[in-house]
Amino acid sequence: MSGVTLKMSGEYKWGRLVKLVRESFVIIVYVTEQMEPPVFTQKPKNKDVKEGAKAKFEAKVKGKPLPEITWFRAEEKLEATETVKLTTSEVQGHVETSVIFDNCSLADAADIKVVATNPAGEESCGATLTVQIKKEKPAFLKKPDDTEVVEQEDARFETTVTAKPEPTVEWFRGDKLLEPSEHIVYEKEGETTP
Repeated sequence: MSGVTLKMSGEYKWGRLVKLVRESFVIIVYVTEQMEPPVFTQKPKNKDVKEGAKAKFEAKVKGKPLPEITWFRAEEKLEATETVKLTTSEVQGHVETSVIFDNCSLADAADIKVVATNPAGEESCGATLTVQIKKEKPAFLKKPDDTEVVEQEDARFETTVTAKPEPTVEWFRGDKLLEPSEHIVYEKEGETTP
């Protein structure tokens, strides 16, 4: 038999007549599908998004049998969550797959990898997710209060400021910048600048 196809699987009988004795044989032919390792026909592309935005990575892969798909962020296997959506479907002999990150945060920024596996082999490809900080102008959550002190005592002024990226806070007396010295100490949550 040459050019065997899947349709040719089955039972075959062979016989012969020798000196008026009929001999027959049954042969069963099992034809299995030719295996092909996974090959990506569309690879995910790098994404650069702002904090809070959505990022979608897509890939298409073929192989026989159709490969199983696994997505990774850095080396961590991704599972579907409220903010991570995974889809995989068979379309015209290919596997189409995607991962969507809703409401991206800086923690989502990483290398994203998709792995396709079947009995004939494994193939992987990846892209990078970059998340840009959503800029917010500085806002005072707590303004410094007026302070009355006795001569030779220490005076302390406190403020709380929020912004993205983190702001630099400077203190002034009138128009003169107060530089850190032995008399002026700047403190920032966990840091002290003499």
